Parts: sequence; C-alpha cells; structure tokens
Amino acid sequence: MVAPVRILVVDDEEQIAQLLTGALRSEGHEADYVTDGHAALDRMRQDRVDLLVTDLRMPRMGGMELIREAKALDPDLDTLIMTAFASEDTAVGALREGVADYLSKPFGMEEVREAIEKALTNRAMRLEKDQRVNDLSEEVASTREDLHQHVNDLSYLHDLTRQIADRSTPLRECLSLIGRHFEAESVQFIEHGEVIERAGEPPNTLALDLARRTARTRLAKRTEFGMAAPVGAGALVVSRRNPFDDRHLRLLSISARDFGLAVENDRLHACRRRDYIGIVATLIEAVEAKDRFNRGHSRRVAELASRFAHH
Repeated sequence: MVAPVRILVVDDEEQIAQLLTGALRSEGHEADYVTDGHAALDRMRQDRVDLLVTDLRMPRMGGMELIREAKALDPDLDTLIMTAFASEDTAVGALREGVADYLSKPFGMEEVREAIEKALTNRAMRLEKDQRVNDLSEEVASTREDLHQHVNDLSYLHDLTRQIADRSTPLRECLSLIGRHFEAESVQFIEHGEVIERAGEPPNTLALDLARRTARTRLAKRTEFGMAAPVGAGALVVSRRNPFDDRHLRLLSISARDFGLAVENDRLHACRRRDYIGIVATLIEAVEAKDRFNRGHSRRVAELASRFAHH
C-alpha cells in the first residue's frame, strides 16, 4: 500500500470523474476533479498535484496535450491516461510522453487501484533515487571542497616549514605567513605576558588573556574570534573578525610546533651573535693591552664587527 497523495482527475464526462474521485478518496487519497484540460492547468498552477489522471479525448484540449502542458509546469508529475479508444499506437504514444500507465474504458475499481499503485510506487522509487543522487552530489561537492582546503593547508605548512628551515628567516616573516593563511588581522608570539614578535595589529587584552591561559595549561584554545596554541613557555595567538572552527585550531597547533623551531633558531642565532661579539671584544682588549697606540682603531674594528654580527 502506497502512501496517500494528491490526485487530480480530468474527464469531460462529469459522472465518470465524480465516481473515480469518490473511489480514490475512499482509498485515502486527496482527490479532486475537473472536466476540462484548461481548468486542470489552472488548478495545477494554484496547488501541488502528485498524480494526474486524465481522459484521452476531450473537447478543447486532449489528454496528451494536457500532459505535455502539465509536465511543463511540473516535470516530476506522474500521469495516467483513461481512454475508450485504446490501441497499440495509443499506448506507445503515451509511454513516449512519460505516462505511467493507461486504463481502457470501461474499467473496474481494481484496475484503477492497481494502475495508481503502480504509478505511485514508481514515483516513490524515482524520488528516492533522485534524493540519493542529490545526497551523493552534495557529498561529492563537500568532499571536493574539503580536499581543496586540505591541499591549501598542506601547501601552507610546506611553505612554513621551508621558511623555518632557512635559519635566517625572521620570526616576523613566519608570523606574516601564518596570518595570511588564517586571514588574520593580528598574529603574535607572546611569552610571559610580553609580545616577543607580532605581525599585524597590536594585541588586545583578550589576546593577552588567551595567551596567558594557553601558556599555563599547555593546551590550544579557541574563542569565537581568536585562538592560541602553546609555543615553549609562551603562546602563538591569532585574531580576526571572522569565527574560527576546530579545523583552524588543529592547523594552528601544527603551526605552533613548527614555529617553536623558528623561535629556537632565532634564539640560537642571537646567542651566536653575542658570543661572536664577546670574542671580538676580548681580542680587542688583548690588542689594546699590548699596544695603547692602536686603542682607537681597535674600537672602530669592534664597532664594525658588532654591526656585522647584528646583520
């Protein structure tokens, strides 16, 4: 037994239309009738119809013409033809127009019931198939979009790793790359409440609080418009006007681990600069201790060495 649907009966013989409509209502369907093809089209423009049952030969507009006009209004409409002039040509023509079945007059109610059940069963199967196709199309589109996003994320991580591998890359350039990928207004590396380096706008109190809580718990955190991931004793904080989601937070956590290497590289580089300057200063002191006439020249050499080391 198929679920009840809305059926419109069209027959210029009103008595037949009334009898058929009453029988369909007794089967639980929402049925109504009209005696003219134009009236049927007017009804369909006003209300949804699931199944159209029409006589083949009617004045003004025949059944096949009505079906063509009706399907132009609703391509998913199912149709049945009633005729007292059934023939092979009639059947072939009806099938070509997408008619589910046709009934030869005179017919019994059992024939009507079987034809309608067949039409509605096919309709239900078609709609279910269409729904599966739509669901699959949406899933494919979503998968394609996810794949595109994953490729972008991987490309970004590759660029970040390459920048960090170049030990001379400043921290600010790394932060700028992170900010561009996350479309952020501000990216900061904050440690012990102090902004060590940033790209973009200065941090606000919310960013500083988020960094403090992240550094304390050693867990990445996300608010609606900000997120932070731990880096050493501090945190990498990203802020923007659009909301972040969990995918962003996972990606930031990976970025923070890589950025931690950049911080270590930067500090090692600074340490080497200090050691280099210390060695040069010691040599200068040794030279000056031996020859006081070279004192000014030695200091100028020390200044040049210091400038070189800072570059």
